[in-house]
Amino acid sequence: MKNNAFAAVAAVVVPNYDNMTEAKQREAVQVVQKRWRTARDAYRRDRNKVKNTKSGQAAKKYKTYIFYDNLKFLDQVMELNSTETNFDCTNKTWMRHVIVLANQRLELQNVLQEQIQ
Repeated sequence: MKNNAFAAVAAVVVPNYDNMTEAKQREAVQVVQKRWRTARDAYRRDRNKVKNTKSGQAAKKYKTYIFYDNLKFLDQVMELNSTETNFDCTNKTWMRHVIVLANQRLELQNVLQEQIQ
């Protein structure tokens, strides 16, 4: 089920995904999974920095993760210091969030391409 969700995301964000061989599609899905984990982990690290700042403590200046605001939907499903899992929702809810993230990524890519040209 989870691989189907990543395959659906890969079909949206990877150019010519449908024309790829099955081996290349699996490779593209693995890249999407890796990038998702990287984005999720970066968000979690920044979220922990914000949450772990104690009241009255001098604010440290640090640059937040570029997609921090876009990933705030993860607050609904992430638990800090969880030892079992980071997701506590149904596969349909999780898939919906992944598709939202993929669409936001596409929008960002379009904006960046427009700025480059």
